[in-house]
Amino acid sequence: MSTNISRSNSLTDLAARINEAHHLAMRHAGEAVAQAIACGKMLVEAKAKVPHGQWLPWLRQNVTFGERSAQGYMRLANREPDVAHENVRDALRGLATPRRYRRESLFAECDLWNAHAQTLIAGRPEDVGDWNHQDAKNCADIIKGYDRIFHHYGICDPDDCTVCDTENEKRHRNEVCNPADCVVCKWEREENTQRVADLNPASKAVAP
Repeated sequence: MSTNISRSNSLTDLAARINEAHHLAMRHAGEAVAQAIACGKMLVEAKAKVPHGQWLPWLRQNVTFGERSAQGYMRLANREPDVAHENVRDALRGLATPRRYRRESLFAECDLWNAHAQTLIAGRPEDVGDWNHQDAKNCADIIKGYDRIFHHYGICDPDDCTVCDTENEKRHRNEVCNPADCVVCKWEREENTQRVADLNPASKAVAP
């Protein structure tokens, strides 16, 4: 049975196809890598549709294998031309990134950004009230830089991350957000509620 990812347009459908591709990869050695790559492509598609911070819960509820296998499948999908003629185990072993190197990479990026941030704040007045426009812009750029690093490594705070905000707004503009979890939808609902309250005389206190 072939796995057609071109029609996987809903998370429910994606979950079923992901599980199908996983089982085929486990059972059919001759087509294992092709099925694993197909599984990885659908996982990448599903991750793009799942609201930020909900990826692992979605995996646990919808697929029949663990997070580590999912990460392996997605690595295979991203490196498809390099692994097409290997078996799954060898392909994953070649693409594996040890946790120690990932941690060292994070620390190295933070060290570089710390050094850059020091150049941006050099000579800046301590009192915020004395900052000029460039001082304020540099401060915002420093925050965004740390957000980009933490977001890349999956350790950002979704409520404070400027990258998460940008991704949420993009999903909202493209109408692929989940209204129940979308922070932009929440902001709009709160704004509309306040607007209605401001226009409704009955909601205002009557002066004596």
